[in-house]
Amino acid sequence: MRSPTCMWMREYPDECAGVYVQFPLPHVAPATITQALLELTGASIAQRPEEPQILHVYGVLEDTWRESEIAWASVPSLDDPLDKDGDGKMASIPDNFVRHGRNDALIQGHCTVVAAEPRTYMLDVTDFIREQTDDRATFMILREVRYDGDIADGATVRFASKEGGAGVSPKLVLFTK
Repeated sequence: MRSPTCMWMREYPDECAGVYVQFPLPHVAPATITQALLELTGASIAQRPEEPQILHVYGVLEDTWRESEIAWASVPSLDDPLDKDGDGKMASIPDNFVRHGRNDALIQGHCTVVAAEPRTYMLDVTDFIREQTDDRATFMILREVRYDGDIADGATVRFASKEGGAGVSPKLVLFTK
């Protein structure tokens, strides 16, 4: 059963899901930001949770979406995720669905989820935050095919949502001069 306290990421083509998080940004000069960290709390709920689930984290420039309106058909920076090469699986590089060529999804790094118990994962996103020109920052977390033949590994990851409570909700931590 789904809970409003969780955000889900699955990799199966008929259940493809990514996680989008958005944060308001304070009005500070970019040069005063010494470090920006994206903090997520999550756990693998795969059949074998000890096997690493490698997720890519993108900074998304298109951040005019609203939580109450976002749906798979309208999310920013994604193309149709369904089986572009026609083999019935998302298992080859052409099956990836992030719009890399349009420069609106910028890779920030990866998050390797390796346990069934919730853990906190942090990623340095300083450069992306310094380059924001509006009052929001959006991040997209999802699993992509990393190499041809990278087939379904039962990757299901659960991240705490903002409703999960102050201790585990996603955070953007800014350090300034």
